[in-house]
Amino acid sequence: MEKVEFTTISDRLISVIKKDILNGTYQPGQKLVLNDLKAHYKVGGLPLREAMVQLAWQKYLVMKPQKGF
Repeated sequence: MEKVEFTTISDRLISVIKKDILNGTYQPGQKLVLNDLKAHYKVGGLPLREAMVQLAWQKYLVMKPQKGF
């Protein structure tokens, strides 16, 4: 198996959160609370927000203005 190296914390988060979504950790339509995710993944707000926006662009999440993900 080839080793994957991530260049940023956001890159790592994208991979981990995407895996969690595909494995059913988060249910369709479930609101994802950033403070809960920060604690769960042990990361800061900026890399998490960047990862969430990237996942929304990739259609893994829906981002609603003033509502969250």
